Amino acid sequence: MQLGEKALMRFCYPPEQVRKTFTEDMPDQLEFRHIDEEIKDLSEFIRGASVVDFGSGYGHQAMALHKRFNCRVLGLEIEDGKLAYSKSKCAQVGIDEAKVSFRNAPREGDFRKHDLVLSLNSFEHFNNPDEILCQMKRLLAPGGKILISFGPPWYAPYGSHMNYFCKIPWVNLLFSEDTIMRVRSRFRDDGATKFEEVPGGLSRMSVAKFESLMRKHNLKFIHRRYHGIKGMNFLTRIPFLRELCVNKITVVVQAEAL
Repeated sequence: MQLGEKALMRFCYPPEQVRKTFTEDMPDQLEFRHIDEEIKDLSEFIRGASVVDFGSGYGHQAMALHKRFNCRVLGLEIEDGKLAYSKSKCAQVGIDEAKVSFRNAPREGDFRKHDLVLSLNSFEHFNNPDEILCQMKRLLAPGGKILISFGPPWYAPYGSHMNYFCKIPWVNLLFSEDTIMRVRSRFRDDGATKFEEVPGGLSRMSVAKFESLMRKHNLKFIHRRYHGIKGMNFLTRIPFLRELCVNKITVVVQAEAL
């Protein structure tokens, strides 16, 4: 074991105490509960609309959105296991496929059809966020909106998403990627050697990178909220410090007319 590994292991939980993270049985409402608190007119964006749940996971969110807002939902999910579970669960609870459907990629008939594209707790995992935004925009009908909420960004205290086994914040700034991944291999056996290779991916999405993507794609902020660590939201307005202190980003954006 190299010196860096020995040092990092001192700040890790015992491997036998680290349980697998699994969200298959998460209650429906927990998926988007925090959005209610941040966007008071949420129903205006969703009720009766045609919605794409981009990165729909196990499908709980898509089904909950339909039941609560009477909207039509298309769930897009690339992981086969999650997709199969979503379809099975939807059929099990008796939701018509015309109301909620799931697939691994959009079809030609899906483009320019939807009022809202929703991405919750996914954006920091997309390995090619530039391409993903292009797809999201293509799915929108004229005047449609994109709601993105994710966190923590890359330079937040736990932006590397390694806190399930490591106790210290900013581990990705304190240790090399190689050291972190070698230690991680003691807790996960998926063979990942880079952050981008972990299941679900990690795109190292910083605040600056996110804002740069919004500008590149000519997306106008209709709603924007950054959450600071420990509720200290004033830190999110201070250059440089905000990269280290923004824990969650929630925005609603719309393509500006060219």
